[in-house]
Amino acid sequence: MTEPVPPRPFDYAAFIAELRELIERARHFRKEVERYDTPTFRAWKHTLSDLLYRAQRLHRRPINTRFHDREFRLLAHTASEDDDALIFHRELTDTLIELDLVVQNYDKYGDPMAGLKLTPVPSTPGAPVQVTNFGTMHEIVHNSLDAGAPEQKKELEPPEKVTLYWIFKHMSIGGWGTLIGLLAAAYALGASMGAWPLTQKLLTKYLGL
Repeated sequence: MTEPVPPRPFDYAAFIAELRELIERARHFRKEVERYDTPTFRAWKHTLSDLLYRAQRLHRRPINTRFHDREFRLLAHTASEDDDALIFHRELTDTLIELDLVVQNYDKYGDPMAGLKLTPVPSTPGAPVQVTNFGTMHEIVHNSLDAGAPEQKKELEPPEKVTLYWIFKHMSIGGWGTLIGLLAAAYALGASMGAWPLTQKLLTKYLGL
């Protein structure tokens, strides 16, 4: 009994090989298919969409095509079959031109991400993703935040005796805005209370004002 052949890993070369097949399929059926809703085109479109998704997930960068932005039909209630056929062929042609360029660039330059070490996208939510050969994004951010952390922490700790200078130096812009707002509100409240007849009587009686 023959052993099953292990599946081939999906890399950029495998992506290009499948893309070549899809381009060739489209060149064959474009002479017969006239609409976006035919089973032949719908199957091709779904296969291409899945292939682009796997390639973008592999390299975590978009493939240079506007395929997903196209409807392959005229979005109008008054569109005729001829109008739909015209838009269908034009957008299919544009898509094939873009996909051909992706293949041509691979033939000239190879895998565009060959110089970078990338690990598969983690399935666990929140797990660090390795974005370059310099390490994970989590490590990059963590190291940048740790640089100079003891000095910053020491500087932000309040002294035993808080002075006006310390408050002036460490209060944020938002804090100053809140303080100024409170002072302005207190002043406005005092000014309005001073105009009340009852307040004037109390001031005259007890303070002689």
